[in-house]
Amino acid sequence: MLLDNLQKILLVLNLLVIFFIHSQQNQYCHGQILEWFYINPTEEKRLCNFRSMACVSTNKSLGNKLPLAVMASAQALSTSSSSPAVDQNHQIKAELKKLVKVTLYDVAQREIRKRSVKSWVRGQQLGSGAFGTVYEAISNEGFFFAVKEVLLDQGTNVQESITQLEQEIALLSQFEHENIVQYYGTDKEETKLYIFLELVTQGSLASLYQKYHLQDTQVSAYTRQILYGLVYLHERNIVHRDIKCANILVHANGSVKLSDFGLAKKMTKINILKSTKGSVYWMAPEVVNPRKAYGLKADIWSLGCTVLEMLTRQIPYPNIEWMHALFKIGRGEQPPIPNYLSREVRDFITQCVKVNPDNRPSAVKLLEHPFVKIPLLLRCSPPASQSSPSQTHP
Repeated sequence: MLLDNLQKILLVLNLLVIFFIHSQQNQYCHGQILEWFYINPTEEKRLCNFRSMACVSTNKSLGNKLPLAVMASAQALSTSSSSPAVDQNHQIKAELKKLVKVTLYDVAQREIRKRSVKSWVRGQQLGSGAFGTVYEAISNEGFFFAVKEVLLDQGTNVQESITQLEQEIALLSQFEHENIVQYYGTDKEETKLYIFLELVTQGSLASLYQKYHLQDTQVSAYTRQILYGLVYLHERNIVHRDIKCANILVHANGSVKLSDFGLAKKMTKINILKSTKGSVYWMAPEVVNPRKAYGLKADIWSLGCTVLEMLTRQIPYPNIEWMHALFKIGRGEQPPIPNYLSREVRDFITQCVKVNPDNRPSAVKLLEHPFVKIPLLLRCSPPASQSSPSQTHP
């Protein structure tokens, strides 16, 4: 009886999926569903098998992903619950109904975000940098986003800044991935350019580690998501070239987003990367050397430095001037890795910062590293007792 009801439910869900494939033609990453389960801790044990599914970047339609996700969820519920058959059947229906509701809501939100922002009100300032100031804003439809305000007639390198902004916009407009900040559009007003972006509520990883002593499990979860974003970029032969904590944003639900694509570049057979671009302390040796070409593996070195930064709460090559750091990197000196870090962390960073880029693992390969898998293993374990405030705060 229970099996028959499940089959009926799954049939209805598949029909819903087919409907949305034809009506929306929307690309989808099943990490959206994964994120929903992640922020519902009461379902931790029963749904851990489904949640451990990797969120990989995909160009396939929603229909190729959701039926598998639904079946995995149903299987996890049907095999792990100890309730009577009738209660279990009701519970499964409720869980699947919530799953579809959240999934369809996410698809609708994506369609809303693709619309141009026509009318909006500026809110509080979120930050400022070389290219302008970032504010919170609200649209006339009522959804919140971030707006980067750029003054086009100021600065000594105006044309270079404009070119860099155009490049960033051109790339961002092509991206749609859970771990890359979403681009909504642009607007121009006399000497000001406005870039509308997804609002990521908790700021950057750099500001986060200044407030909290991040634990291995937290850094592992963030690192895994950074890798998902890098896999998406690298599959498209795009090098970010400025991976560091300041350029990675954090949502309140724990999801992270790669941002600041001003230095990102698409690699082609003709377009060989040789220019020294990026932030010095996170640069790979091949980037520092102008006579050498470099590629995707430069991001892997920067990732290793970023993980080191999160756990040590300081930049790589600390306490030295940037010119000295540049010299050390150019000579192939790895950043110092403290012995107090766990064995898994030290091994992960060491793999990332191998001097020869050919010896560094790809982003896909690093997703298999034990350090990156820590949160996935813990989620299927019995819940641990709550830690004291002194363990989670500086």
